[in-house]
Amino acid sequence: MAGREKRKHAELETRLMAVELLALLKRRFTYRELEKLTGFSNGMLSRYVTGQRVPRKDHAEKIISSILSRLDIRMLILEKLKESRGYIDLQLILSDILLLKLVALKAKLMFGEAGVNKVLVPETGGIPLATLVASKLDADLVIARRRKENPFQYYYEVSLAETPFTSITLYVPQQLLHRGDRVLLVDDLVQSGQTLKALAEIARKAGSKIVGALALIAVGTSWRRIGIDNVHVVLEIADPSKILVA
Repeated sequence: MAGREKRKHAELETRLMAVELLALLKRRFTYRELEKLTGFSNGMLSRYVTGQRVPRKDHAEKIISSILSRLDIRMLILEKLKESRGYIDLQLILSDILLLKLVALKAKLMFGEAGVNKVLVPETGGIPLATLVASKLDADLVIARRRKENPFQYYYEVSLAETPFTSITLYVPQQLLHRGDRVLLVDDLVQSGQTLKALAEIARKAGSKIVGALALIAVGTSWRRIGIDNVHVVLEIADPSKILVA
């Protein structure tokens, strides 16, 4: 009985995910454009978006796979990405909830079967994305802060070089990470990969299992050598000088 209920819940979740995805995209695309993306008629899509009907499971799976395979999320990110004097500006991306929700849905498909129960993110601009990802995975959000907020708590802590001349320390209260937790690391921008490496070290100190990592943007290739398996990057940039100048 439990197995059947679990399958029914998973089926309903897939059907509702398709509706949510269509509703999100309708804010930016016309029904004609959505028809080209999904292969479903305007009338059918309209009934799904307005809640008159919920797609059956096979239709929902086709809608999700068609959109995520045909819609180039990387181009949506590039349209909003700016660079100025070596600084990569993500403000327009991190304020675009539609874009972040699309990435979170993609994360759900990638990590939904991994049993993630904690999403670990540094105290940076990646928090909005990590919050949406945690919600989609039905996981708790854990933020690695740059300071101890409660001097009477015990913390896991790891220091890392921020620049050749400065370093920072990340702190996570020990009560938030436990042995056996299944942790997904999330960050907005990865360059050297040292922040992800520090997050991984915190998770290991807690005895948690790292199931993978998700980043919006990665610059260069040095981050590939940090020793974390199953790292998914939405947009990889080999040469940041080719980004549109702010």
